[in-house]
Amino acid sequence: MDAKITYQNKDKEMLFIVDENSGEIDKSKFASKKDIHKNHLWHNEVALFIINTQGKILLQKRSQNVHYNKGKWGMVANHPNINQTNIQSLSEKAEEELGLHLDEKSIMFFTLAKRDDEQKNKFAYFYYIKTDIKNSEIHIEPYLATEYKWWKYEDLKEKMLENSPETVFKNIPFYIYVFKELEKIIKGIDTNKTIKYKEFFIAETKDKVQLPCIIYRPKKSTKNIAIFVHGSGGNFFKQNFLNDIINKITYSGFACMTTNNRGAEQETNLYKLVDDKYERFKAGNKFENFEESFYDIDAFIQIAKEQGYKNIVLVGQSLGTLKVLNYAIKNKEIDKIVLMSPVDMIFRFRERVHEEYDHFIALAKKEVENGNEDVMLTEEFSAKKIYTTFRYGSPADTIAIEEDRKNRLIEYTGNVEIIKGTHEHVYGNYSTEYVNDALKHEFQKANLTISDIKNANHMYKGYEKQAATMLANSIERLLKKK
Repeated sequence: MDAKITYQNKDKEMLFIVDENSGEIDKSKFASKKDIHKNHLWHNEVALFIINTQGKILLQKRSQNVHYNKGKWGMVANHPNINQTNIQSLSEKAEEELGLHLDEKSIMFFTLAKRDDEQKNKFAYFYYIKTDIKNSEIHIEPYLATEYKWWKYEDLKEKMLENSPETVFKNIPFYIYVFKELEKIIKGIDTNKTIKYKEFFIAETKDKVQLPCIIYRPKKSTKNIAIFVHGSGGNFFKQNFLNDIINKITYSGFACMTTNNRGAEQETNLYKLVDDKYERFKAGNKFENFEESFYDIDAFIQIAKEQGYKNIVLVGQSLGTLKVLNYAIKNKEIDKIVLMSPVDMIFRFRERVHEEYDHFIALAKKEVENGNEDVMLTEEFSAKKIYTTFRYGSPADTIAIEEDRKNRLIEYTGNVEIIKGTHEHVYGNYSTEYVNDALKHEFQKANLTISDIKNANHMYKGYEKQAATMLANSIERLLKKK
């Protein structure tokens, strides 16, 4: 039977419908592949990474004839029908698309990932095979694929984290987790990794959450690095003003790390290892637990240290300033921080809800204590977000500009550089002079410098280069201090 007929017939094959929570198969429940996809039913999928002796991964470019991901690079993947094992399904697909006859005993399972985003409800079983196959053994089926290529792991990971349209891999928790596990297999094979100007990493926190970050290196080797922590719902892939910051910092001779913490985007899903099993949890600005930002920053710092950086400056913007400050207060090793547009989150929340502030805080406390931390209490925020970020006495309750709260002292004795605009909406009707006086009072125990950008707003629109220059100067001043 030719490839076209074979491929089209696969839509008629029967697949098991699996339990949404456990992934277990009930042999009495099945449907055609076409109906399973059409109705978004839970099912199993298998995927195979073919790895050669140099640690490179074989991918084929999908043709325009396939149903999904047309023209994109992808690995061998298949849906096991009701009469197949996972290994048999992979072996069948490798032969159909690449003409490869794999030794099934050499195909090894390495992880299972659950995906229910973009109406893709599936349990994906990932396998790998280490092989010395030669290019002459690969015979592409032109109806299904147009070409093949051996990829370096680092290059493939970069495509994934950049959300490149070239590959099937996307910067979503599903693939971040898979690549983190794949890295364990590749490690030790691809030992001749070239040090790049721009290099992607996946940081793993102490509570086993995977988060992406990038290190940008200057031309000359350095032990100095600035780690940037974004604000509410931020994403270092989308914040354009970071380009000026990165360019200026690296031009000044320092390395720069940009990061996505678990408060990235407004709403997303992440994975956490719980009892040896990865579980999804709601994250993003709506659902983040401010207290967990300590783990995120700590993981990024560990990456920097592993890469040989000795002198670390933490840089936070907006809500990121409170995360950086909270970390630095708890970790005395960090004595150099830059706060870009520091914000009083309690003041900001009170501006939103006015006289209902006490009501929302009490309700958030009740829902968290009852195990309903992800319930939305406003259109913007969950109980967890409100309780851990907007509550008096929370770890986020550090910087304060309200009259009845500003006369406190922040327990930080290191070096602080503050950069902000004079047209910041986050300070309400308070004047620049008033805010500066409040900050000077609160940071009496620290070595403080404040720099204002005239007419700049919270995101420095139109003043990006000026903000970047100020930041580079602040970092340079901090690194000169012992």
